[in-house]
Amino acid sequence: MNPQEKEYRQMPYGEERVADFVYGWLAGQGLKPQRQRVLAGRENVFAMAEGADRSRTLLLAGHLDTVDVTGMTVEPFEPKIAEGRIYGRGACDDKGPLAALMAAFRDRVRKGGLPWNLVLLATCGEEYDMAGASFFAEHFPGEITAAVFAEPTDLEVIVAHKGVLRLTMRTRGRSVHSSVPERGENAIYTMARAVTRVEQ
Repeated sequence: MNPQEKEYRQMPYGEERVADFVYGWLAGQGLKPQRQRVLAGRENVFAMAEGADRSRTLLLAGHLDTVDVTGMTVEPFEPKIAEGRIYGRGACDDKGPLAALMAAFRDRVRKGGLPWNLVLLATCGEEYDMAGASFFAEHFPGEITAAVFAEPTDLEVIVAHKGVLRLTMRTRGRSVHSSVPERGENAIYTMARAVTRVEQ
């Protein structure tokens, strides 16, 4: 589970064990995984295969963490299969999709003849602050041309996803005598226009 503000080693928080599993599985398949230490005890795992056109890269992305178990009506850490479905924390967000990406990456790399570079990425921190994705974007040596994110969408193909933008805006004004307001600049009015633009 994503620790959010909790100590990552306080069970069952953190992605360490699932990162170890993903890394071990990829290594066992001969896919040369790499780790990126993002935060203490929290890592991204990724693997890359080069394609014919090395200037273009397709990213297959999933995440290692889950949300908290609060409110669950089934045992979160004991997987259960019933009526053709698997139940447990993270089964659909995002361990099932991540497993599908891992298998797809392995099979496509083994087939050979990749037209583009192919990258498999499993990030930490997706459910809270996107720390893993941010770290990967800052440190990946190259450009991502296209990406497939394996999120639970009831198998509906979607072309956009909600995201987060945090920013600080400052405006400056210029004080003038009240007899010549046209020579001044009102910082509040400027900020109002800026906020309206952000909303649009």
